[in-house]
Amino acid sequence: MRMRLEDKKQKIDEERERPENKFRKSEETLRREFEEKEKSEQKKRETEDQKRSEEEKQQRAEYDQRIEEMKREIENQRIQYEKQQKEREEEEDRKKEEEYKQDQEKMKNDHERIIAELQMKQKEEIRKRDSEEQMRKKQEEKEREEWKRKIKEAENDKETQEEIKRQQREWEEEKKRQMREREEEERKRKERHEKQLREKQEELENKRKKYESERDEEKQNREEEKQHQKKEREQKEKEYEENLNEMESYYERLEQERKKEWEKRKQKDEERRMEKRKRWEKMMEDLKREHEEEIKRREREERERIDREEQECDEMKQKHAEETEKMKKKHEDETRKERVELDYLRRRKEEQVQELKERLEQLNEVKRLRKELKDKQSCHVKHFNIIDE
Repeated sequence: MRMRLEDKKQKIDEERERPENKFRKSEETLRREFEEKEKSEQKKRETEDQKRSEEEKQQRAEYDQRIEEMKREIENQRIQYEKQQKEREEEEDRKKEEEYKQDQEKMKNDHERIIAELQMKQKEEIRKRDSEEQMRKKQEEKEREEWKRKIKEAENDKETQEEIKRQQREWEEEKKRQMREREEEERKRKERHEKQLREKQEELENKRKKYESERDEEKQNREEEKQHQKKEREQKEKEYEENLNEMESYYERLEQERKKEWEKRKQKDEERRMEKRKRWEKMMEDLKREHEEEIKRREREERERIDREEQECDEMKQKHAEETEKMKKKHEDETRKERVELDYLRRRKEEQVQELKERLEQLNEVKRLRKELKDKQSCHVKHFNIIDE
């Protein structure tokens, strides 16, 4: 048995070295896999960094190109607008100048026509008045000749002749009065004609001044409209410029935010990598410690088992002798015990028979009491029936 225990010890040592070697190989394999995975992740991060850098360059180039295109588009729109505005203004000025010349020519023609018509009307009135004056003078000559004839015919009648002369003088006075009235009418007519001509001249001049004033006002309005359009254009250009600046600021801010986010991600990735490495190292340390503890535990258990087996071997020898002695003693004890048990069983049987007798007596007593109780209940029922009747 001692040789067998020595063989077991040697076998235990071999088995202890085997998990040690296996653990070292597993540890080396895990370490190599972890480092390869870490290298792969590092290469992946470097690839992502390079890709992100290229994407940022491309995005920045696209942003710059978009802003330059917008600037060129705004500049082209401004040049095109100014060109169109200049052409419109020149065309409008040309039309306005042509309209002005036409209006001036029309006003001049209207002025000459109105003055000519007025002068023609006045000449017609003068011609008509001259014709009437000639007819009137002829009539006066006839009437004078008639007065002369009447005076001559009344040469013989002085009184009649004087009367005729008096009437002639009255007629002459009347004619003079009429002459004065006609001269007064002529003067008033001339004044009226002059007034009409002056009023017409003033009316035409007022029309011209009004037209000139309206034209000046229109020019001023056009100039104000140009200034207003210029301000609007400048305001739009300012808004475009502000939009461009805002867009550039937005792109810059967006790029800064992306950079910060990327740096933050890189930092978090690095922290996770370090944390993962720490966890892995801790896991390896824990595994190593557990493995060492497990080996120690197994060695301790194995030593305890060997010691126990040696002790058990010694104990078995002693136990064998003790058991032989015990078996002998047990046989004697069992014989003695059987006798005691037989006596006990006999006494127990007698006690049970006595208990059965006592129980039988108790049962008979219960039956008797039950019968008496039943008889009493029957008597009570009959008594109650009689009372009811």
